[in-house]
Amino acid sequence: MSSVRKTLASLSVLAALLLAGGCASVSYGPVEQYFEPERHIANEYGTKQPDGVTTLRLMTLNTAHGRGTGFHQFFATSRSIKNNLDTIADVIRREQPDIIALQETDSVSGWSGTFNHVEYLLYRTGYLASYQGLHVQSMNLQYGTALLAKTPLRDRLSGPFEKSSLPLPRGFVIARVTWPDAPDLQIDVVSLHLDFLSGKHRRLQAEALVKELVSRDRPVILMGDLNTEWAHRDGVMDYLVEALNLSVYRPESEDIITFPVFGRRLDWILVSSEFEFVDHKVMTANLSDHRAVMADIRLVTDD
Repeated sequence: MSSVRKTLASLSVLAALLLAGGCASVSYGPVEQYFEPERHIANEYGTKQPDGVTTLRLMTLNTAHGRGTGFHQFFATSRSIKNNLDTIADVIRREQPDIIALQETDSVSGWSGTFNHVEYLLYRTGYLASYQGLHVQSMNLQYGTALLAKTPLRDRLSGPFEKSSLPLPRGFVIARVTWPDAPDLQIDVVSLHLDFLSGKHRRLQAEALVKELVSRDRPVILMGDLNTEWAHRDGVMDYLVEALNLSVYRPESEDIITFPVFGRRLDWILVSSEFEFVDHKVMTANLSDHRAVMADIRLVTDD
């Protein structure tokens, strides 16, 4: 990796910190927005394979506030941000994931075009529903994590974390979905964004999420920018896997890179023991400084 790319990445972080410092106030309350428009494209939820087994396609992406691979969203025009979101929408329409987890995705924010990015993606893709948790609420900033889906998102919860190494908090959203051809199988789907500076805070945030998911007592699909790697000294991945009985696709692989600037795997899809991976891939499209991750899963069968 070139020193220039490292410098640019560091400057981007510095810019975010400077802008964060200028925010008048930040709310940690569970502000949320749910959209389920009357008009949507009749995309089929789940895919029936030739052998009769149903698979579900998942996707997670840190959208970087819609700036694409630019230095910082503050310096991007509204038109360029919409162009970047259109590129994301193109990938979604082509790949047809059933459920999408988004992080660093904005509602109406002055630094990213002054429009709701999640609602924009919902209408550009024709998906059935979106759920957005606004973990940052300041005078001119609104953003957090979100879910887009071809199926209704029920029993929704937005959870901003109380502990963070930055003035601007991280958080998660959870919603309940039904497995496509098993109406009795209810699943909690999570879009998660953990602290990127402090392993101590990441661990505290993971513990808060686990406490919530254990109380809901359902199988889990957990996706997001966890800002940590497998076997990192913070122990976050081990903790999540053990506490929630989750599995990961090739966890120790060194050739799966989702944050190419630093050559790291920070974006993950984890699933409960009721499911198994059929496919997993990291998209090469330059949608943001992170790569989109996709996975196809199916129910585990006795045979």
